Amino acid sequence: VIGEVLKAYPKDVRHVFKHFPLSFHPLARPGAKAILAAGEQGKYFEMLDALYAIDQDALRDIQKAPKDEQVKKFEDLLEKIAKDLKLNVKKFMKDYKEKDAEWEKIIGQDVATAGQVMVRGTPTFFINGRVTRARTLEQFKQEIDEILKGETPVPVAVNKPTQGVPR
Repeated sequence: VIGEVLKAYPKDVRHVFKHFPLSFHPLARPGAKAILAAGEQGKYFEMLDALYAIDQDALRDIQKAPKDEQVKKFEDLLEKIAKDLKLNVKKFMKDYKEKDAEWEKIIGQDVATAGQVMVRGTPTFFINGRVTRARTLEQFKQEIDEILKGETPVPVAVNKPTQGVPR
């Protein structure tokens, strides 16, 4: 739906994605790091989309494996995705593993920002600094159109401006 919103409002909407890996999801943090590593080759959102498209049965198979095998199985899947995205797979895996401290810092900043604006789960969407419950294209368009017409007041900044990866 976000892709459709961006197509409908190419000059008026900017998408900023923040990482908020849920602690009960053991592959969320490695997934966030994979997205960041793919971003090093200009494929941030392509990796994001690919991770969201992973077959749920494949994820369950990884999660059913013994804990010490889960990371290896997930990394094997990441290598396949990286290849499918036409990334330099060696560079991707090197960045994924060797830039761990850098990725942890970025993820930590995103999680802190989420805490400041009271994010409790995923997905959480904001439009002009306000949480929205919109989930369909029609719902997003209704809220965006109201803002563009001036029918919805634009709030004062929520805490401080944040960094993000715009699309």
